[in-house]
Parts: sequence; structure tokens; C-alpha cells
Amino acid sequence: MWIQSVDYLLAAAGLVGHVALLVLILRRRLLTRLPAFAILIAFYLLRSALLLAPQLTRESPATYWVLIYLDPGLQILLILALAVGARRITGGTIGRLRIILMALAMIVLACVGAWFLGSSSHYSPRNLSLKLSMFVSLLWIEAALGLAAMLRRSDWQTKRLPLGIAFGFATYAVANILTELVHMRFMLSRQPSLYTGLSLFRVIVYLSCLAWWFVLLWRDRPRLSPVFHTIEC
Repeated sequence: MWIQSVDYLLAAAGLVGHVALLVLILRRRLLTRLPAFAILIAFYLLRSALLLAPQLTRESPATYWVLIYLDPGLQILLILALAVGARRITGGTIGRLRIILMALAMIVLACVGAWFLGSSSHYSPRNLSLKLSMFVSLLWIEAALGLAAMLRRSDWQTKRLPLGIAFGFATYAVANILTELVHMRFMLSRQPSLYTGLSLFRVIVYLSCLAWWFVLLWRDRPRLSPVFHTIEC
């Protein structure tokens, strides 16, 4: 039963982390600068609360699937917001056609990668949600690299916030993909210790990203880095 206690402990840590991050966003008046990020963290706060009360999702399976499929959509919204903000930081020097072509290439690559990850059955709701998760994970890695390329000539104080957020999600995306690759390679139902270790690994990486974002926002200086103050969801 110790693993159940660890699961609840990690879920509680996620709950506390999300609350702390939202409080910091409100106290530092970052809501208007990072609306998409704040919405996603608020969603994760709700999901963390539901993880601490699993009977709610068991009694209402539709709620579980709504939470599963809403997550990628909100992440894609954040990617779009970061891209819009990065273009504004550069003063619109990067042409729209170039951005559109780059976005299309990213989507195609992410689709191809997600198609080959996971089970070969593409029709069950669980497998579709898994492939959607892989698609968004690949998209985050590409988006982080794309933002770094777009903002390479911007000063560090201006670009630290969008890059910090993007690379945090990209880090978790790498952990998510590595976990799925191990799932594909091994029969984890026969190796419970490996299955448990992978689950803990992925959660710990995400909690580390939460801590990174908290430090990132805590050290932000609005007067020096007016990033995303005009971004709208």
C-alpha cells in the first residue's frame, strides 16, 4: 500500500505547487501578461484536486475523459500564445509566411512522431489520448527550439520568461516521450517495479518544472522585461 501513499503525496505536492504558482501570478500581476499559462496552471490545479478524490472521476467517467482531452488543447493554446508573444518581442521582423510554414512543418513532424509512438491500435479512447499526448509533447520540443531561434537576438531579460516556460514544458515532454518508449519496449505488466519507477519519474520531472516556473516568475522584473503584456488568449 506504500505506493498509494506516495501517489497521494505527489498529488498533494502538485496541488500545493499549482496553488503557489497561481498565487504568485496574481501577486506579481502577471495574469494579463501570461493569461494562457495561468489558465493551464488553473486547469492543472483542478486536476490535482480530482486526483486526491478519485471517486469523483470513477462515478463520472465523462469528467475523466474531458480532463484528458482538454489538457492538450490548453497546451496548444499556450504554445500559440508564446509564439505570438515571441513575434511581438522581435518587433514583427519575422514574416508571417515564414512562421506559418514553420508551424506547418512542426505539426507534420509531431503528427508523424505521435503516429509511431504507443500501441498500434489507433481507435480506443485511451490510445487516442496517448497519441495526442505524444503529439503535444513533440510539439513542445519543437516549439521550444523554434522560440529559441526566434528570440536568439533578443536580450536575456526580455526572452527569459517565454523561453523558461517553453523549456519547462519541453523538459517534461522529453520525460513523457522516454516513458512511452520504455512502455513500448518492455512488458511493464510483468515488471511492476519498472512501471512504478516510470510513473514516479514522470511526476517528479513535472514537479521539478513547477519549481522552476515558480523561481522563474519570482525573479521576474516587470519594469525590465515587459513580456506578453498585450497577449490575449
